[in-house]
Amino acid sequence: MDLHLKVVVLFKDILILILLKIILMSKTPRSSTFRNNIVKAFSYKCTLTGVDEIQCEAAHIIPHKNNDTEPNGMLLSVEIHRLYDKHVWCPIPSTKRLCPRRQNFVSYDIEISDKYTDKHLSINTYKYNQIEVKAWSHEFIQQAYQDFRKKNYPEEFEFEEKHKADSSEDVICEYCCNTFKKNGLKKHQNVCNRKD
Repeated sequence: MDLHLKVVVLFKDILILILLKIILMSKTPRSSTFRNNIVKAFSYKCTLTGVDEIQCEAAHIIPHKNNDTEPNGMLLSVEIHRLYDKHVWCPIPSTKRLCPRRQNFVSYDIEISDKYTDKHLSINTYKYNQIEVKAWSHEFIQQAYQDFRKKNYPEEFEFEEKHKADSSEDVICEYCCNTFKKNGLKKHQNVCNRKD
């Protein structure tokens, strides 16, 4: 190999190493403090399956780039964590209940996406149907469930969001000039119209 070709190959190798270093440095580092705090908070076991923390990861309820705090965390087995991150399952915020056995915890039913209910997955095999998380995590559960619905049921999600936006618009009663939510105006006008 001539000298010119060796220099080109060496330059290419150096460039690749520099790019790899940039990529590795640009990734947000996972916090060992976050993991340690989550492991303790969840009593050293997966909050869904109950397996020991040695088989678990500190999972973020919503992606950690958005929030790397304890209220955004739960302890999940590695497999269940992967399924959660792929939007296979999610806690349902409307099923929130106080957890009598654990102080500062609430429980939720979980929803498994229709796309995966007939697949051979551990979440289907063992029929997990409830999860317990810290009560302070509720807003993150709500956001995660929105993301889950958007990913798995985009048409339904879009319809629900549009309907929610339509029903929250303020409108004015033509009879009394009071302001009402759009979905409550008709009922009000039936009463208001009769006053005349």
